[in-house]
Amino acid sequence: MNTFNKARNSFFSLLSVALLFGLTISLHSAPMAGVHDTRTAVQYDSPAVVRIISEITGSVVCYSCSSSGGNVYFPAQANNYYYTYVSGSGAIISPDGYILTADHVVDATNNIEAQNAILQLAEQDYATTNNISLAEAQAQFQQYASDMVVTAQVSKTMVYMSTSYIGQLQNTAQVVSYQATRIVANSTPDKQDVAIIKIEASDLPFITLNTTSTPNIQDQVTAIAFPGDADYATSGSFIDLLTPANSDVNTLSGLLSPSVNSGQISSEKTQSDGTLIYEVTGISAPGSSGGPVINTSGAIIGFVDAGTDTQRLTYLIASSIVKEYVQQAGVAAQPSGAFMSAWDQALNDYNSANQCHWQAAKTDLQNLKLQYPTFNAIQPLLQTATTNGSGSCSVSGGGPSVGLVALIILALGSAAAGVYYFVIRKNSPSGFRLAGGGTSTTAQQIVNSAPNSPQILADSSVAAPNDSDNAPTDTGKHCANGHLVQDQSAKFCPSCGAPIA
Repeated sequence: MNTFNKARNSFFSLLSVALLFGLTISLHSAPMAGVHDTRTAVQYDSPAVVRIISEITGSVVCYSCSSSGGNVYFPAQANNYYYTYVSGSGAIISPDGYILTADHVVDATNNIEAQNAILQLAEQDYATTNNISLAEAQAQFQQYASDMVVTAQVSKTMVYMSTSYIGQLQNTAQVVSYQATRIVANSTPDKQDVAIIKIEASDLPFITLNTTSTPNIQDQVTAIAFPGDADYATSGSFIDLLTPANSDVNTLSGLLSPSVNSGQISSEKTQSDGTLIYEVTGISAPGSSGGPVINTSGAIIGFVDAGTDTQRLTYLIASSIVKEYVQQAGVAAQPSGAFMSAWDQALNDYNSANQCHWQAAKTDLQNLKLQYPTFNAIQPLLQTATTNGSGSCSVSGGGPSVGLVALIILALGSAAAGVYYFVIRKNSPSGFRLAGGGTSTTAQQIVNSAPNSPQILADSSVAAPNDSDNAPTDTGKHCANGHLVQDQSAKFCPSCGAPIA
């Protein structure tokens, strides 16, 4: 094979290796877009589901209710308030701390249950102060109901990371919480019931809104939330989370463990104000308000808003309605973060069928643990990956990053280009020339110039024969390829290696 053919083959071999390597790594690094089953979707999303507790202060005024015609205040002491608490659920929707929830969880003016709780505290206070029964106090309050005004406001909202992020607690100090700094966007009372709140944190897990498909009747959906019934099962009150040091790890772990319930969309309805809601078979209970409801791809199709007394049906505010408030809050339409990229890679490797996926998952999870020390929920996954990946494997690690892949492909491509330039281009004429001194042209032009008349390309390592009358006389011998060899004793051509005739 002559020098030209060797160089050409080297060029295409390197180029093929570069492309094949790039394709292989690209397939290995496929994103989590392939989530298509409920188990994986819940596993992927659960770290971003949070419990929300709002502290509500309130008072009651009965106007012109005293014997002298004056106002009666509850509590009677000036500047005092009654305290009640509301628990709900939410979903982090961006790495910088924007959280989707139901407005009635964080806004007392939109929570009739919280206002009724303040009224009941006033009734109990009145009964105790006047040494009468609660029933008598309630009767008197009912008599003056039209003159009663209840004032309630949220004094503090706390957001708690679930055990799907922090893991089962080993001590009470492991509770991770943030105080909400503000309601960034929310609906007016009695309409749509959507709120976006903000905590001051960064690089958090998050769940994306469904924007690529429209849910259909009988689609399977899953709610991830903190129903109140689950609190009773742990013999604890969610108020224990406000002072975790005064509680115990088992109670706190129970209060921070979300419930996962799946059901089907049974109907699609539009409320009088134009709000789109989905009716879903019983997937939740009181306390689940604000909890995300996801499809099998892990995207939020809505959130739990209300339910019937029988808990047979749950009503969801659709993600198409939520989208308006997300835009109003200024949340990125396509959020991204380092944590979610790493978590995505770890789950890809963990759930993969590749030969070395356990070793790759182990490396991924170890890196996650190192970078995010409060992400303790990965410990069982890490133990499984470590146990199953204890054998030998030809490939290790969590797969090269996109940047590394690009560098490798660039290096191989550069090597291929180097072969082309320094061997092919440097050792060939400027364009191919027809034997016998034709005009300079390209290889494609040669092929198309005379399809019925085969052409012979001049060898790239020597000049084309000169047919002029002044051509020098050959004094040596010629090889089988026609090259002039001056050395009379040579048996093989020094240019191409062919035997000398």
